[in-house]
Amino acid sequence: MSDFLLVIDRRDTVVTLNGGALESVYMGSVLGASIAVRVAQHRLVQSGSVAVAQDLVLAKVQGYRLLLAQLPDGEGVRESLRQRLDSVPSAEGCSTLMGIEGACGALWWGWLATHLPACWLFSGRNRRPPRDPVNALLSLSYTLLESEVLAEIQRQGFDPALGFLHGIVPGRSSLVFDLMEPLRAGVDAFVLSLLDEVLLPSHFSGVGEGCRLDKEGRALFYRAWAKARTAWPLLPFGMECGDEASLMRCCGFVAKGVRHSLGRYSPSTGEKICG
Repeated sequence: MSDFLLVIDRRDTVVTLNGGALESVYMGSVLGASIAVRVAQHRLVQSGSVAVAQDLVLAKVQGYRLLLAQLPDGEGVRESLRQRLDSVPSAEGCSTLMGIEGACGALWWGWLATHLPACWLFSGRNRRPPRDPVNALLSLSYTLLESEVLAEIQRQGFDPALGFLHGIVPGRSSLVFDLMEPLRAGVDAFVLSLLDEVLLPSHFSGVGEGCRLDKEGRALFYRAWAKARTAWPLLPFGMECGDEASLMRCCGFVAKGVRHSLGRYSPSTGEKICG
């Protein structure tokens, strides 16, 4: 039996396994030192305010309008999306906002289905499992985005399980899905940049029943993703162009926007500071 050396101080834990290949495991305090941020976050959600959720939906739809401005024949659906935006400020609950977001998503996916070459077999968004190459790329890319957003949420000290737009579901990081929304258009821009330029339909197998990349395709995909992380193809709505347009910076911009919405609060207790 291997011996364990357990060292505990006020903030961190280090576990050392003396007899195996794993010498040590570092377990940081993670969210333990961010109680004030989480108290402020919970207070704002419990107050029933939908302002943050409205901002997230607005940013998502505006992101797709920015993307469509870069694509041929996108002006018609851009105008349709703009009309949907007019109803966001008056939405009184998250269910209404989710309905608006869903309608805008249907417009985008419907437009894309009519404009992508037939060889990509895309007829709309599908998942679990994705049934065509484009959906396979979207699902994989969204999964990678999810990990990036979660890392930023933890850096900011938020509770990832409590969202403003997505409701509480056991086992789901609802805030992660919230903050992904303004960044999804950037993922779609990344995926579109791969088609024909980097990947071919021949890089995929299992079409119709669980489409996936082959070994060569995976290598090409992850190489492109690593490059895109340092120069993200579409900045979230409201973010100014600068010297650094990395995905990490984009995630930070979205998360800091939510942090700003918390208002002034005590850095030690999270209680609201009036005035």
